[in-house]
Amino acid sequence: MWQDFRSGSNCDIYGAKIDTSGTVIDSFSVSTQPDDQISPALTKGEGDQLFITYSSWADSINDHPANTMRIWGKFYGSTIIEETRDTELAARYRLQVHPNPFSKLTKISFGKGHGAMSIKLKIYDVSGRMVKDFPLPIAYSILPTFFWYGEDDSGKKLPQGSLLYKIDR
Repeated sequence: MWQDFRSGSNCDIYGAKIDTSGTVIDSFSVSTQPDDQISPALTKGEGDQLFITYSSWADSINDHPANTMRIWGKFYGSTIIEETRDTELAARYRLQVHPNPFSKLTKISFGKGHGAMSIKLKIYDVSGRMVKDFPLPIAYSILPTFFWYGEDDSGKKLPQGSLLYKIDR
């Protein structure tokens, strides 16, 4: 992985998979979001999966001013999960999860919505495995707050630790 200025004045992060003979197997962009992305790091997971982290500027976090560098993460390989700055989605749902890392109970809440729609909240462990899928039918302008006691889709209690939360439409 490397930092690259090919898209202009902002530093993006790219990567390549190379076999033991030095032949490039695959190349890919890790992050080409606005602002500079710096300090890429990775660790190998199961099979061909990699977990990639990097730093970038965050003006706000959960709709609160932050003005700080933040660590972002992405799985690359058989499972792909990426934290993105989808400002429309973030502004619409204002997902807040506390505490994370998860312990015994997590409060999941949303800010104001915009009309009737259905969304899904999916929760992943750090290996990229989806552990919980919440279909949330929403038919009003304020989205719910609820408590999750850490059971996966089969009802099994999950161990304490960091989890990744994703909203799908």
